[in-house]
Amino acid sequence: MKRPQKGASLAAAVAVLALALCGPADAAIVTIGPSLASGFSPSTCGAPCTLMNTSPGLGDPTLTSPVDGVIVGWHLTEGTTAGDYHLRVAGPRSGSEWFFESTGPTESTSGLPGIQAFPASIPIRTGEAIALDLSETASVGFSSGGFGFYDIWLPPPLDGSASTALGDGPNEAGFNAEVQPPPTIGSLGRTSGPPAGGSAVVITGTDFENVSEVSFGPLPAAGFSVESESRVTAVAPPRPSGESVPISITTLAGTATSTQDFTYETATAPTGPSQPSSPSSESTTSTSPSTSGPSPTSAARSRCVVPKLKGRKPKAAKKAVRAADCKVGHVGKKKGVRARMGKVVGQRPKPGSVREAGSPVALKLG
Repeated sequence: MKRPQKGASLAAAVAVLALALCGPADAAIVTIGPSLASGFSPSTCGAPCTLMNTSPGLGDPTLTSPVDGVIVGWHLTEGTTAGDYHLRVAGPRSGSEWFFESTGPTESTSGLPGIQAFPASIPIRTGEAIALDLSETASVGFSSGGFGFYDIWLPPPLDGSASTALGDGPNEAGFNAEVQPPPTIGSLGRTSGPPAGGSAVVITGTDFENVSEVSFGPLPAAGFSVESESRVTAVAPPRPSGESVPISITTLAGTATSTQDFTYETATAPTGPSQPSSPSSESTTSTSPSTSGPSPTSAARSRCVVPKLKGRKPKAAKKAVRAADCKVGHVGKKKGVRARMGKVVGQRPKPGSVREAGSPVALKLG
């Protein structure tokens, strides 16, 4: 890759940043960076380097995050030579400096054309950008047509340092990231239930993607189902009568807590004169407590709550499936993937689904 001279692209980036801050933030997953649809040709830096897109191409989404959240995955196109990559987060400083805050795990490619996907869990704040470290031999696609700009650092900046790019160049580097905002809870479909638990509570809000836990106060729900990005149904666990607790939902991007409490109803003592005891009295036939149906505790254990498995090694994924009272179903692999070296790239059913205990969970390794 030719090292271009430093130009005015960082000033353009500041203008892009100002526009990004005004963008909508209501989508569950926000993509930052080029669309990677087509028109990218591979190239390398020839030495370890860091690339950052600073001016978008025509029709591309924003290059900075419009929300606070977590990067849950990123994509690379035309990594056609073997090499290593690190996705990074950087915030603008005064002038042309960027402050590099964090680096994701090392990802490698053996030289595959087209788009490759990698899991991530990197915090990002509103207005921050993504950058990509490349090893000496690693390649990435660059767009054709002269739209957009990128900046380049040689060598890559250290984490926790502020740095100005060595130069910039036309076109866009072919990588982007998916940002998930933290969840919010708007309302509860019901706010009370019996102490024995078992009440189904509809929770509405936003950004219910990759839900890992629903809690009633300090206790996990007896089960939950993610029905959409704005609706979750959770089953109340048993708790003492008279208690009032908030409900919380946890995703990869954070935890939301309801402003409404869920109250466990207080049992009402019977009133009026007691009935005489007699072999013929109807009351003697109903003095024993009912034993039909499972207890709340056994009901909670009779459910398979599907865990999130994406990005896990096969052994860890299978352990998580069994711990959730599910069983491991069909395990598929992408072509050329060795099971011991692979990671989970897909699953069925989706995370948060509630099934009968022992229900199979299918995995796909990539």
